[in-house]
Amino acid sequence: MALALTVGSEVWVEDPEAAWLKATVTKIEDATVTVEDENGVERVIEDATEEKLPLQNPKGKGGVDDMTQLSYLNEPGVLHNLKDRYSLDSIYTYTGSILIAVNPFYPVPQLYGEHMMYSYRDRMLGELSPHVYAIAEEAFRQMSQYNKSQSVLISGESGAGKTETSKLIMNYLAFVGGHSKQKQTGEKTVEQQVLESNPILEAFGNAKTVRNNNSSRFGKYMEIQFDSKLRISGAAIRTYLLERSRVVFVNDPERTFHSFYQLCYGADEAERETLKLRPAQEFKYLAQSTCLEIEEMDNAEGYKRTKEAMSIVGMTEEDQHCVFRVVAVVLHLGNVVFEADPEDDEKCVLAEDSKESLEAAAELLGTQAELLEKALSTRTRQTFDGAITSPLSAAAATHSRDSLSKTIYSKLFDWLVHKINTSIGQDATSKLTVGVLDIYGFEQFKKNDFEQFCINLANEKLQQHFNQQIFKKEQEEYKKEEIQWTYIDFVDNQDILDLIEKKPGGMIDLLDEQCQFPKATSADFAQKLYNSFTENKRFSKPKLSRSAFTLNHYAGNVTYETDNFLEKNKDYVIADHKSMLASSEYHFVASLFKDKEEDKQKEEASKGRRKSVSAFRFASLGNTFKGQLKELMAALSQTEPHYVRCIKPNSVNKPGIFETINVLQQLRCGGVLEAIRISCAGYPSRNNFYDFVERFGLLSPGLYDQDLEESQMCEKLLELAKLEGHQIGKTKIFLKGGQMAMMDKLRTEKMNAAATMIARHMMTFVAKKCFKKKKEAIVTIQCGARSMFARRVFNHKRNTRAATKIQTLYRGHKAFADFNKKKHAAVQIQSVFRGMKARRHASDLRQDRSALMIQRKWKGSRERKRFLHDKDSVNKVKAVWKRKKAKQVLRQLRLEARQAASLLKDKKALETKMKDMEQNVENLQEQKADLRAQLKKAKVQLAETAEVEEKLSQSLAEIEGLKLSIEEEKKSNEAAQTELVSLREMLQAAESTKSNLETECSQAKEEVERLKEELASKASELESAKTQNESMAKESEGMLEKDKKMQELLSRLAEVEALNDALNNKLAEVERTPNGKASFMDGMRRMSNGVQMAFSNDSTPPTGTPESRWSEQSADNQADKQHRELEVRKHKLREEKQGAQQRKLLEVLLTNKDFNNGVSVGACTTFKCLLHWNAFQAERTTIFDQIIQSVGGILEENQDNNEVLAHWLTNSVTLLALFRRFVRPPSETGIQRRSRAPSGLFAFRSSMIFSRSPMPDSGSQSSQKQVEAKYPALLFKQQLDAFVQKIFSLLRDNIKKDIAPTLNHCIHAPRARAASAADKKASRGGPALSTHWTTIINLMQGLLQLMKDTHVPKFLIRKLFKQIFAFINVQLFNQLLLRRECCSFSNGEYVKTGLAELENWIHVSTTDYVGDALEELKQIRQAVSFLVIHNKNKKSLEEITQEVCPVLSVQQLYRISTMYWDASYGTTTVSNDVLAKMKRTMMEESSNSSSNTSFLLDDDPSVPFDFAMLTEDVVELRIELKDFPAPDFL
Repeated sequence: MALALTVGSEVWVEDPEAAWLKATVTKIEDATVTVEDENGVERVIEDATEEKLPLQNPKGKGGVDDMTQLSYLNEPGVLHNLKDRYSLDSIYTYTGSILIAVNPFYPVPQLYGEHMMYSYRDRMLGELSPHVYAIAEEAFRQMSQYNKSQSVLISGESGAGKTETSKLIMNYLAFVGGHSKQKQTGEKTVEQQVLESNPILEAFGNAKTVRNNNSSRFGKYMEIQFDSKLRISGAAIRTYLLERSRVVFVNDPERTFHSFYQLCYGADEAERETLKLRPAQEFKYLAQSTCLEIEEMDNAEGYKRTKEAMSIVGMTEEDQHCVFRVVAVVLHLGNVVFEADPEDDEKCVLAEDSKESLEAAAELLGTQAELLEKALSTRTRQTFDGAITSPLSAAAATHSRDSLSKTIYSKLFDWLVHKINTSIGQDATSKLTVGVLDIYGFEQFKKNDFEQFCINLANEKLQQHFNQQIFKKEQEEYKKEEIQWTYIDFVDNQDILDLIEKKPGGMIDLLDEQCQFPKATSADFAQKLYNSFTENKRFSKPKLSRSAFTLNHYAGNVTYETDNFLEKNKDYVIADHKSMLASSEYHFVASLFKDKEEDKQKEEASKGRRKSVSAFRFASLGNTFKGQLKELMAALSQTEPHYVRCIKPNSVNKPGIFETINVLQQLRCGGVLEAIRISCAGYPSRNNFYDFVERFGLLSPGLYDQDLEESQMCEKLLELAKLEGHQIGKTKIFLKGGQMAMMDKLRTEKMNAAATMIARHMMTFVAKKCFKKKKEAIVTIQCGARSMFARRVFNHKRNTRAATKIQTLYRGHKAFADFNKKKHAAVQIQSVFRGMKARRHASDLRQDRSALMIQRKWKGSRERKRFLHDKDSVNKVKAVWKRKKAKQVLRQLRLEARQAASLLKDKKALETKMKDMEQNVENLQEQKADLRAQLKKAKVQLAETAEVEEKLSQSLAEIEGLKLSIEEEKKSNEAAQTELVSLREMLQAAESTKSNLETECSQAKEEVERLKEELASKASELESAKTQNESMAKESEGMLEKDKKMQELLSRLAEVEALNDALNNKLAEVERTPNGKASFMDGMRRMSNGVQMAFSNDSTPPTGTPESRWSEQSADNQADKQHRELEVRKHKLREEKQGAQQRKLLEVLLTNKDFNNGVSVGACTTFKCLLHWNAFQAERTTIFDQIIQSVGGILEENQDNNEVLAHWLTNSVTLLALFRRFVRPPSETGIQRRSRAPSGLFAFRSSMIFSRSPMPDSGSQSSQKQVEAKYPALLFKQQLDAFVQKIFSLLRDNIKKDIAPTLNHCIHAPRARAASAADKKASRGGPALSTHWTTIINLMQGLLQLMKDTHVPKFLIRKLFKQIFAFINVQLFNQLLLRRECCSFSNGEYVKTGLAELENWIHVSTTDYVGDALEELKQIRQAVSFLVIHNKNKKSLEEITQEVCPVLSVQQLYRISTMYWDASYGTTTVSNDVLAKMKRTMMEESSNSSSNTSFLLDDDPSVPFDFAMLTEDVVELRIELKDFPAPDFL
């Protein structure tokens, strides 16, 4: 294919310092291309190819989120895309599914926290801006969706931020996963324990290297375990590949592990004495390097932090002491030095200055110094004839010492990891896990040793796994788009893996073989490698070295020095060391060297065999490393991997510095460029249809006028360019390598031709404009000269007139000022005089009023005293007078009694006979009176019975009418059937009572007739007796009259006492009856007390026989019993009627949806009935509970029905407004009165809320006084208030759910087919409104119409729209800040157009209904206004924050500015100075304030009103109950 370059093409050229520089093609001659780079240097490229001169991507500030979307996916494009994003603090970038994280080297709290976690939750990868949370969410989503374990592989060199990235991933997993168990108070969660174990692992596994002060020298695989409900149930930490050799070998200026320095600098005096510590520079292991302290790290503070972390994970003080005792042992062992024996070179002796260190090490290990010295300086070999002990040379003894140090430290590290895992707790039943691998990246130094060899082997393994997964995802992309594709061949690194680890014949195998020869040297090993792998393309020999070799890794060539390979690969397991330490007196040391089960099984299997056993059992560190690597790859193969590549932008660890050479090397080492090569092997250029048409549509403007799909337009454009081999998928177009360059070449030529035409027309326009300006200037000069003379004449005349006017005004002003001064003085004099006069008059009036008040008080007091004195005098006179009259009556009675006694003596026989006759007459009269009374009572009872029968007949009629409904609801109305049966029984009892009363009435009539006959006979006998004793009667006539009067008084007294006893008995019985009436009993008691008081002064004893009184009482008791039964029946009928009325009221409330003058008829009718029934004044009632339960049931069933919710919102607010108007809260006196109210029968009346009181006159409703509310009414009010808030919340949330999906599309311009050129000219006013914004406006209009139809108060409508618009603002603004494709000029125009239409709808809807809801959109309005500013780069920070976006914070403005891009008009974001000021301001705010630094907005879920605000004036309800007639059932 021809080189797709033309003059003016923008390309990249290689540079040894900057890696790649931008350049512009200035000349093309065959294959020779001349370019001018960005520094102005001209370069000539011979044999130019696309690899030598890769094309630049289209300019865009801030780069792209996903680098697979780059038009030219090449090495410089990737590098400079990362550089552009890093300059804007966009530290995360995608390369397909790979996340590249660049370490910012300063805190960016606005990118993290729960607010960002909520934003990325349940979002697909790539939907929002790149973020580590998106990778964690993708892993969690795939685990839950496909039920497969996941892993996140984090790699990068030291200082790239791998550990921090792993912490962020674990935080997010804890956020979405939660916990399977509720943690107790003070107990740490799983991820907290994992994170808090980091200080321990960092202290014992991290060290300072050349590139990083806190480099992890081991691999860490953190496995988060989930249960079946996808909640975190456990965790485990697995460590791999600890760099054991660093314990004894340290290169200057590196350090060994931090734990040694922390112990030396952080231990207190007691610990130093116990552990026999010295200064750090006196320990030889540490003194190998001159670096003992690091500026950013305090060793003493690190020691405290490590011990605190040990306590957190459950290590006791004793365990901690044992751990650091072992660390001290390693330090002391390093100071043990052996020297050659002067007598025998094959032997060694302990140096004189090493005895103290040897004794200290032996004491801390719990063994004897002699045994330790022997174990280090001799070798014991088991032979057939027994054990043979042979001495070691000084060099061999030193190797034995170093081997013991490495073994002790590695055992200690394994124990710490095991202890941490035990503390965290693992879930053995978990089948789903998310693993986070934090492992060191590819290393290449000036001098590379055995450690780099092992590390790079691990990275080669991981790179192979990475390539396979990337290749797999690339093929899945092709299948998803349904394009035709062939197998992609990519460079596999299996050959170098075979070169290193193949057995037999691999490099590690050859290294182990050489290590088993005692006298083998590094040169021997190197020569063996040269002889074995000279022909391997991955292996080469440096020209100037005899002990080094070079391997061609995937990241480049690395040269290794073999000087220390043999020593560092040897990992002898010395039996003498193991046996000595296993028998230590310290249990902790002995447990570290306890035999494992595998070792025990091997020893048992070897028993009985006669063979020689070496004291040095060789173990290869390379083989151990390879085995651990195999286990790691096996674990990763069981999971679905996700990749995070951490990049260290500079070697000085400072923010704002981007070293391109360094970053490029890391991209190669991290496999990012290898992934790009895999993509380039297929279809490296891929674009969405919309983006492709938007960029290349100008090649054929006529396509816009045709009715074509975007895919068809893409195909037409490719046909126009005569390109072949491309593929068109479902949503993207895939181009072969170089085809995108050909399209850009055509586009450049087209734009150059258009630019020439525009320039020609522009020059013509400028010339015409210049001529017009000159002509206008001449005319302007002429006009100015003529007008100057005219102005001089005019000014002279105007000055003359002005002087005259000024004189006139000054004189008038002076005269007017004099007049005002005199007037003011006169007015002041008048005011002072009148005030004095008024004060005198007021003082006189005050004195008169005080005198009158004193007189009134004194006269009142005097009259009261006189009245009380007169009253006491009158009472005393009355008492004296009554006492005097009583004595006179007593004397008169005694006199008459003496006279009557003399007469009785003379006529005793006559008197006895007369008494008998009169007694008979009185008995007959009493019986007659009793019969008449009984007859009268019977008639009354018959009348009441008839009335009861009439009511019962009415009840039976109602019951007959309800039979059908009762038949349909038999199961649910069993209680009603039972009541019906009881009513029938009561009716039968009433009928039987009626028949009994009729029988008794007939018997009473017969008895009356019989008594009448006897009375007639007795009367005749009495007449005869009277005629015989006429003379005697005449003589005693006076006496009889007196006796008759006395008998009448006695009979009246007896009747009253009998009535009093009967009434008292009835009162006692009624009090025992629960259905009695308080008012009835009150009246009976008052009557009884009145009768007693009327006769309290009469001491005459009652007359009549006890039998007659008992008969009267029994008759009264029977009548009372019948009366009580009738009252019980009446009460049951009344309750039934009340229940029917309640059901009808609920039916009216639930079914009546009519409105009268905008007021709910159902609510007003309900409230009117409650007032009529005195429900608000009742101590106990069920009507309120029935209303609340019925309404609550409807709301529960219709939570998503906005029409029902709006209707009940209106009803609830109406009831609350009526409650506020007609019901008042209980006063203090009412509360006290309630607390003193009696219980029992007299309290029962308060529950009879449905009284028979007549309905109040409708005309008096408006002036009706407020009633005092009782507890049920107050509870009803609170429940209504809760209903209003609940309904409002449901209605608001429903609207939010309806508009939320549409809002996600409203923030981004739809990818519809672009308009034609003619259409663009016609639509310069702005982009057309999309269907999504139309949908939002239609939803708002529908909601407003629903609110109007249901007559919801305007106050609530305004509150509802205010919260909805606040939600729109939050959603749109947060989406704008989280999606880079939304922060563009064209997208800002689109959103601004939609907001303008929304604002227009608000104005049309009027503020009566919408209020100030437009103010809630201020953040998004200011944000889009900022996006559509053309000259952003000319705006200062003060202008932006004070004029353009005063509401937005600096964090929000910085986010928008760094994410801004414009592919349509070529506008740029704010200047670099403004960005720097923003960054400084953000850093100052984050350091000075601990508050939330999030740039996202939060939605307010609260209800913006309460009951106190729902007054009639606020809700605009003017309700007159007289306008609502009483219902029929009242």
